[in-house]
Amino acid sequence: MCTLAHRIQAVALAFKLKESGETITGTVEGLPTTPAEVHDGKAEGDTITFWVNTDYQGQTYRLVFKGKIAVSEIKFTFGTDDGGWGSELTAMMSS
Repeated sequence: MCTLAHRIQAVALAFKLKESGETITGTVEGLPTTPAEVHDGKAEGDTITFWVNTDYQGQTYRLVFKGKIAVSEIKFTFGTDDGGWGSELTAMMSS
C-alpha cells in the first residue's frame, strides 16, 4: 500500500471556484488529475467545503477541502476522506 504522506511533493494549485448562493462549483488545477472537478461544494457563512478526486500512482483518492474565507484569501485544511493524510494551505484570491 502506498502512503500518500511520504510521497507528496510541493505543487502549485489553482482553485477556480464559483459561488452561486450556497453552492460552490469549479475545479482544482495542479493535482495529478487536472483539472479535478469540485463535488458537493457548499458555502455556509465564511466556510466552504468540497471534495475532489485525484489519481496518484494508479489509485484514486478523494481529497476533502474545508476553507475559511477572509478578505483576500482562503485558509484550507484538506486531506484524504479516511483521515489518513492531511495538510493545510492558503489560497490567495485574484480577480
